[in-house]
Amino acid sequence: MQSKGNNEIKPERIKEWEFGLDLEFLNMFSLEFTHWRQNATDLIVPSRTSPSTGFYNYTYPVNVGSIEAWGFETLFQINPIKTRDYDLNVSFIWNYQTNEVKELGETEEILLSNAEVMRPGLPKYEFYTYVPLSPRFDDNGKYIGVNLSTERVALGNPVPDHSGSVSINFRFLKHFNLYASGEWALNNYMFSDALNRFWNYNTHVPQRLLAIQLGYHNYGAGQFIPIPEIDEGTVPLTPGTPEYIQAAWDYVQYEREEANYVKDASYFVFRELSLGYNLTDLLDKFLLNRYIKTLNMGVSVRNVWRTSRYDLGFEVSADGGRSNYLSEDYNTLQHPRTISFWTKVGL
Repeated sequence: MQSKGNNEIKPERIKEWEFGLDLEFLNMFSLEFTHWRQNATDLIVPSRTSPSTGFYNYTYPVNVGSIEAWGFETLFQINPIKTRDYDLNVSFIWNYQTNEVKELGETEEILLSNAEVMRPGLPKYEFYTYVPLSPRFDDNGKYIGVNLSTERVALGNPVPDHSGSVSINFRFLKHFNLYASGEWALNNYMFSDALNRFWNYNTHVPQRLLAIQLGYHNYGAGQFIPIPEIDEGTVPLTPGTPEYIQAAWDYVQYEREEANYVKDASYFVFRELSLGYNLTDLLDKFLLNRYIKTLNMGVSVRNVWRTSRYDLGFEVSADGGRSNYLSEDYNTLQHPRTISFWTKVGL
């Protein structure tokens, strides 16, 4: 692909139209809906130097192709309780997006990283690679690897198509306020370099025990070091037996192929829970309202509860969100649960 120098990079051009509606009824319900469609040209994407140039392998931005996208955004709110001392508001957000790369100029495909590609007919950043199908055996029936698909397969995208949030705000007994919020995403795929390390060094227990049964545990970058408290009781199976063949089929999911590291990281996070108390009336009682207008105190908890199909680190991106390393779990830590006590003063 002929690429332009960085000084010739043009801005992306985006055409978009939106249609929306805003409804309220019974003084209790409200609904906002927006449908959008977008066409982008002169996409700015990372490209790599070709090895034949003799230059160091690095990425640089280029303008290529076009992409079409569409989706919708919705907000539903309900206010079923509204009195002097009690007020309840519930909000639910549901967003959807999808896109398709239409063309890339002079090139058929741009490989980004870890099986992510830009390819016409697929969404931007799609994981697209060969998948393990079945175990391979040598003439003696010993497991020696996997058979891969003859064609690459679209495995998912690091940008979720469905996402949203839910929040509850409840004022009760006039001065107390309870707030809770959560976030969710569906079809949120990521590349797990963490599993790559575990499997490569035989430190993932289910994979480790199968490797011992198959006599396959010396494969990988790390030296196999016996761990008696884990390995005890696990003995090698005899090649060719039904038990050995079943273990080989089970091991296929742990082979070091890129497709095995692409995981569905759909999630729900109970993001925040807080309880506050409004002390403003006390200011009036003690004639302090000349100096302080409002006073609130409370406690809040962040990351209260989390669940995901991928439990190692579904909210991470190894290189800080760079587009060509989007959604890669590599030497990262989960977000911690934190508890905060706070005071808000209005002067």
